[in-house]
Amino acid sequence: MEFSHSAPLPNGWTMLSLESVCKKITSGGTPSRKYPEFYEGGTIPWVKTKELNDSWIYDTEEHITDKALIYIIC
Repeated sequence: MEFSHSAPLPNGWTMLSLESVCKKITSGGTPSRKYPEFYEGGTIPWVKTKELNDSWIYDTEEHITDKALIYIIC
């Protein structure tokens, strides 16, 4: 599917498909919110299903930490 946009990308940004930057796209691997250390001070964008609306994702409501990333991979 081809997407086009009318607004220019910010300086330094490159348009890429998710397939080119993700090994696997899936749902259900959310780090537990019982552990604040998975979210507090997080810098890794965490895309929730409700944020997928066939539009651009510039930022996400939540960000996770490196510790959370290791938790969901293991």
